[in-house]
Amino acid sequence: MASGLSRQNLVTPNAIVQLLRYCSTQSWGNDYKSTFPIAGVDGSLTDRLNTPRLQSRVVAKTGSLGGVKTLSGYATSNTGQAIVFSILSNNFNLPAKRVTEAIDQLVEAIVQDAPTGR
Repeated sequence: MASGLSRQNLVTPNAIVQLLRYCSTQSWGNDYKSTFPIAGVDGSLTDRLNTPRLQSRVVAKTGSLGGVKTLSGYATSNTGQAIVFSILSNNFNLPAKRVTEAIDQLVEAIVQDAPTGR
């Protein structure tokens, strides 16, 4: 399944988060969420976020173009809180692997440090 990402897209991470939140409130939301790759289990996340504390706690869609890497989806924090996130990077001049690693570190930090009561 392709991300639909193209150079003509001008969408913000906040807009993606709002869309994902909306989807999660719909009657078809769980079916939609079930189409996302599962961290450390399948699809484009088979080899990502696969530590025991993250595996299966993140479902997200990847996207990439030359100089662009993204990850957006849903996670469950250490405290059980549902989190919706979107990380978009572009115009980087690092190796793509380093950008992917940085994105994964951000997701790990979000899962570990999510504030409660929000």
